[in-house]
Amino acid sequence: MYNSERLIKAIGEIDPGKVEKTSYALGYMKAGRKQAVAHVRVRKVLMIAAVAAMLLAFGISAYAVAFGGIGDLWPKTNYEHRAFPAEAAEKIESRDEVAQTEDWTCRIVETYCDDSKLILTASVTCNDRYIPVATDADGDLPASNCGFDYDGTLSEYAAKKDKELLLMNLGINDEKAGVDSASVHFENVSDHELLIMYSAEKSRQFNSIETTCAVIAHVAGTEEPERVELPLSLQAGSAKTLGVYTPIDPDAIPGIHAGEAVLTETPLGLSIQYPIEITDMKAYYNVMFFNGEEIDFRGQGALGFTAEDGTEYARLTMGEGQARDTLTMHYYDWDKQLIGDLVFQRK
Repeated sequence: MYNSERLIKAIGEIDPGKVEKTSYALGYMKAGRKQAVAHVRVRKVLMIAAVAAMLLAFGISAYAVAFGGIGDLWPKTNYEHRAFPAEAAEKIESRDEVAQTEDWTCRIVETYCDDSKLILTASVTCNDRYIPVATDADGDLPASNCGFDYDGTLSEYAAKKDKELLLMNLGINDEKAGVDSASVHFENVSDHELLIMYSAEKSRQFNSIETTCAVIAHVAGTEEPERVELPLSLQAGSAKTLGVYTPIDPDAIPGIHAGEAVLTETPLGLSIQYPIEITDMKAYYNVMFFNGEEIDFRGQGALGFTAEDGTEYARLTMGEGQARDTLTMHYYDWDKQLIGDLVFQRK
């Protein structure tokens, strides 16, 4: 399933009021930005601390089993369950930033940043008063939706444990980091621990940046969320330009006029980006997703994100394939029927 489909399905399951309230609390919500939310079941984590200690004692790299790290959570966020690429894994940074309040603690575990992608993982632990859950968790939904082994609602499960639900979310300052869109993956480990992975598409390039990560906690049934900001230093890996391409027919896709495309390579794979001008809004909204022929981008990216200078772009990332003299982009409608092909020729 493509990201656009997953995002739409995720949005359809979230109370828009809750998403909007928490997004504005984060302080990073803008018109047109979307945040997809995904969940997985509770994991059994017996002995993991002992295993990690044993690995460290023998001097073995613990990355492959880094609990709550990018390599741990990444395969659960893509439909093919692919592992995080080994070349990109070398660019992952371990973190030690911690936000702590009277009731909960959020620890940043790892980050990855390149010219088109920003990923952060975090672990949230609570005291005996709360059960940390995803920001969109509804108390009337089955507790099993969050992975808890209980035949009842989430609210009933919390009441049985004599606890309250603590809705958690986090986000990175999109003005500084150039975040265009983001998805958030939540995984309950136990009654008191929640893992979060934040994955964003970037529209701004930088070598290094000082930004902030806002962590939001919202007790279910109350109005005012609690917000804590963590200073965050990010180092971005450079991208290698593989070629510049000219569209053979810039108006091949109804509603869109395409400009020159730039093909680049990062440790996460190939990326293509080209400016677009929307010439017919109705036709433009008829496009559901697009992908390459020579390069499979696996649906990673966006059509119509806005750069700092106001230019609209189409971008696909994390592609696998070869940089050939001709690149073909297939555009599909909401019925997954082919609209047409946009073909680029290397300059």
